[in-house]
Amino acid sequence: MAGLPGKGTTAVQMLPIDGGSPVVIGGNTFLEWSSSGDTLWISAGAVPDGRSYIVPLLPGKILPPIPEGGFRSEEQIARLPGARRIDFTGTPGPTRDVYAFERRTVQRNLYRIPIP
Repeated sequence: MAGLPGKGTTAVQMLPIDGGSPVVIGGNTFLEWSSSGDTLWISAGAVPDGRSYIVPLLPGKILPPIPEGGFRSEEQIARLPGARRIDFTGTPGPTRDVYAFERRTVQRNLYRIPIP
């Protein structure tokens, strides 16, 4: 997360280690790559809570095509070639079809009856 030059706002950016211009990803966008490096998971930022997008990457690429200035809407991410929406936040596994996620449920003792 870094400030955008001349904008007065911040965004997630990737900075090339060998120099060059940063690639703006978007505000609060979370990226996670599969262990094989052929798939990118995008969540948060332009993606509503509880959703993720699985995006296949072209061979030798670490990012899909990103609009100038980064992702500003979920629709931009959904239009990426091969993007697939899942209705939970997950973590990539070894393939696009294998991933981990959690579901939480809460059970409360509404009547405050002591439970042994």
